[in-house]
Amino acid sequence: MSAARHPAVRWLYLLGGCAMVALAVIGALLPVMPTTIFLILALACFSKSSPRLEQKLLDHPRYGPGLRRWREQRIVPVKAKCFAALGMGGGFVALLLSRPPHWVPWLVAAIELAVLLYLLSRPSRPDDPAGWRLGPRGWRCLALLLCVALHLAALTAGLWWPGRQKAATTEAPSPKAAQDQQPSQAAAPRPASRQSDSARASQGRDSWEARVLARLERYRQYPAASRLRGDEGTVYLSLRVDREGRVLAARLSRGSGHPTLDQAALDTAYRAAPLPRIPEGLPDTLELAVPVEYFLDA
Repeated sequence: MSAARHPAVRWLYLLGGCAMVALAVIGALLPVMPTTIFLILALACFSKSSPRLEQKLLDHPRYGPGLRRWREQRIVPVKAKCFAALGMGGGFVALLLSRPPHWVPWLVAAIELAVLLYLLSRPSRPDDPAGWRLGPRGWRCLALLLCVALHLAALTAGLWWPGRQKAATTEAPSPKAAQDQQPSQAAAPRPASRQSDSARASQGRDSWEARVLARLERYRQYPAASRLRGDEGTVYLSLRVDREGRVLAARLSRGSGHPTLDQAALDTAYRAAPLPRIPEGLPDTLELAVPVEYFLDA
């Protein structure tokens, strides 16, 4: 018995086909995901696990003809290519506006580019020897698609970059306000009997602050765009933390002069939460001033 007919393998193919159908349904409802490519993958999975579901896909009134053409001649119509490219482009714009980690757009762009190149390499009609040889109408559609993509890229850059600048600058209070918000360093004189308790509390706070700095350093991420531009600097944050280490508020005490680094430092504070728990003997809520450094290796 072949591996493809083994019950466990058939179940894996069946689950994979159902997952591809679910993604195709999402793609049909949302304009940011392709649909046909997931149905093609589902058809391949069902062909090795469930002939009944395979036939249902082939008999579908809307997608069945395209799937049959794909199976018989590996044909992807020009319209399907344009819709797939437009859907992937729209999804990529939405991804950028959501401010993901710096590595996510690169990964998604590589995957979408590979899928788009594969689709373009497929024939659009039975008489096409290869997908690259498009007719005048196909090239016009691709030119229009490229024009739309360039405008969307410009729109995304116009919305994304000022938004990050605004997010960083609105968090920065005035120097006077930052001084007012910092806890007073001058402590009232204490009786001699309490000096030992004060020393222990000071040591506990120093140790806790060191653990907070170590955790922030662990979750610090250097933005890829800032690395490429060579941006460097130190961001000073003012954090308000409760007893359990939850970050109640994070704001800029002093920026680095680079909005992208400032926003990355604020993101680090929330990404590292919860911070180490405040030791006993210290207040339930503390204000903490911490530096977040961004310097390129020499």
